[in-house]
Amino acid sequence: MMNKKHRGVTLPELLGAIVILGLVTSLLGTVAYAMIRGIDRISVNQTAETTGLALVRYLEKTMEDSHPNTYSTTCEPAGGCIVLIQEYTYVYDAVTGSISPLVHPTPLETEIAVHSTGILVNGVPLEMGSFTLSPTSTLVVSSTPTRTTVTFSFALVAADGRSFPFTAVFSFTTSTIPA
Repeated sequence: MMNKKHRGVTLPELLGAIVILGLVTSLLGTVAYAMIRGIDRISVNQTAETTGLALVRYLEKTMEDSHPNTYSTTCEPAGGCIVLIQEYTYVYDAVTGSISPLVHPTPLETEIAVHSTGILVNGVPLEMGSFTLSPTSTLVVSSTPTRTTVTFSFALVAADGRSFPFTAVFSFTTSTIPA
């Protein structure tokens, strides 16, 4: 008589276990892939936000530090650049206690341009990391007789095609050299 207490696994049971294991592995792989892709998207979003805000701050600070009195848009590419010009600076004379204009023999200039290759400040491209500049990026100059506003609207484009928009704005008082 044969002992039936030590019975083995039948072929249908083994196949069933393999199918169940395959389904569980497939589900876990799909979940892991979705998590990795989600983490990557979040990482790209955060990097774009950090890079874009750094560019905005740099552009606004550069324009502010140029202390322009006037500007010119006769630079390349036409409609995509501005030259901020400082023709004079007010200085304080401690001896007389007066403030008077100091005219620069050669005006101080800061050129900012939006090119297909990126944003250039005095001909030097700004670092954009792994992003490229959207071709829809613009530089708009609007002015009244005494006030000029420069608006950069640009978008960083990620390798996956997603676009992240940013805007840098700077306003200054335009004036001629005081007599």
